[in-house]
Amino acid sequence: MLEEYGAVWASTVALWRREPDKVLAVLNAIPKDYIEKGDAFSGPKAYRTGLAREMMGNTEAARSDWRAALEVVEQRLKVQANSLELLGWRALLLARLGERTEAEPALRIYEQLVRASDPKTSLGDTNRSRVILIHALLDKQDEFMDQLIQIYPQPTPTLRYSPDWDVLRGNPRFDAWLKSNDPKK
Repeated sequence: MLEEYGAVWASTVALWRREPDKVLAVLNAIPKDYIEKGDAFSGPKAYRTGLAREMMGNTEAARSDWRAALEVVEQRLKVQANSLELLGWRALLLARLGERTEAEPALRIYEQLVRASDPKTSLGDTNRSRVILIHALLDKQDEFMDQLIQIYPQPTPTLRYSPDWDVLRGNPRFDAWLKSNDPKK
């Protein structure tokens, strides 16, 4: 688990099982601040530690982690200014931090690049769902449920279990969609 690939999967399982202590233990053992080799996650490590701290009810520590993640992303953007991944992370982190005046223009730039990219790839779906997540964080949940269902006619495990999508839990339409497609039925 000290390699990025193992740490990504171990932290993913721990996040989905709502075990924030395990998430922190796994990720804090990784010296890098940006994870690049994970199938389930590629991005600033502090984003995931922020999710874990938020699950623990420590909002201020979560915000601190997300600010650190944003600094990492902005440093990388100085070298890779047109990176779709980094621009997506910037918009998402600004939205997580509630920085609406910065998040909205960052989201517009990201959306334009996502529309211009190939939507047929899985990366295209990942970016399109990230756009929806950012809109949900900016209080535009209902407007984007149709798009989410269009991308994923059946909820993926990520949508079902990841704390990323907790912002939509409690939304009657999202909850009904998850329930109607519950594999346990």
